[in-house]
Amino acid sequence: MEVASPFTPGMLSLLRRGVRVVQLATPLTDRDHRRLGSWFQEHPQAALRVCAGGLGDGADLSFLRHYPRLTGLSIDSLDHEVVLGPQSLDHLPTPLRDLRLEARARDLRPLAGVTQLEHLKLRSVTADLAPLTALTRLRTLEIRLGGITDLSVVPEIGRITYLELWLVRGLADVSFLADMGHLEHLFLQALRNVRALPDLSRCTALERVHLETMKGLVDLSALATAPALRQLSLVDVGHLCPEDLLPLKTCGALEELGVGLNSDRKNLAARALLQIPGSYGGHDWP
Repeated sequence: MEVASPFTPGMLSLLRRGVRVVQLATPLTDRDHRRLGSWFQEHPQAALRVCAGGLGDGADLSFLRHYPRLTGLSIDSLDHEVVLGPQSLDHLPTPLRDLRLEARARDLRPLAGVTQLEHLKLRSVTADLAPLTALTRLRTLEIRLGGITDLSVVPEIGRITYLELWLVRGLADVSFLADMGHLEHLFLQALRNVRALPDLSRCTALERVHLETMKGLVDLSALATAPALRQLSLVDVGHLCPEDLLPLKTCGALEELGVGLNSDRKNLAARALLQIPGSYGGHDWP
């Protein structure tokens, strides 16, 4: 539900107890921020979503001082280039458990103080990820866009069970995945410089893998080393030939396979070759 200043009498009473997200598309007055912050203290299950227009000039997050008990926050600047300096992030409420920064952060050090975080989404990342090692409760990490090339510290961050990397330009080395023993679900998309996956034999909890538009990845043999892999999705992988999928026949735990080779001929050939339960471009087996 979207709210805007000036608040009229009874406006906050219209926010139903079950509301999940309150959205700001325009800046609120300081008075209305105080009133909304009080409402959030009574409704800790709700999250605050702030669009670029709701940030005002200078991407100032100082208004967050009025939300000391906030547990869910999304800064959404998808349609505008918004850069958050460290002074802005200093205002993040410490009880946050879910933080989605759809804006570019120059420095991630202030996040080290938000130690209750369990879910973190970052966009256009170039800053060092080392401060995130303080987030011992972190379970899900999403990194989208940006030019960061060194993710070697990721296994030291919390106990990550879900990792998503999407269109991270320049990223070529994903060898760190080999050390993610708690990882259950891996999602990689549009990482064109990634040529190989590491040995996944130590990823004993990894059950689901999604690979989409991974144009540089041809050798899939590392997937067969994941001992618990049950579900595998290969989406928009038209650069592969059916024969490139043969290593999947040795995935002993694999129960469900989704293949999209962008060609009916190749999808049907892969189905005949593998005979692993799943969907091959819409053609099911068995």
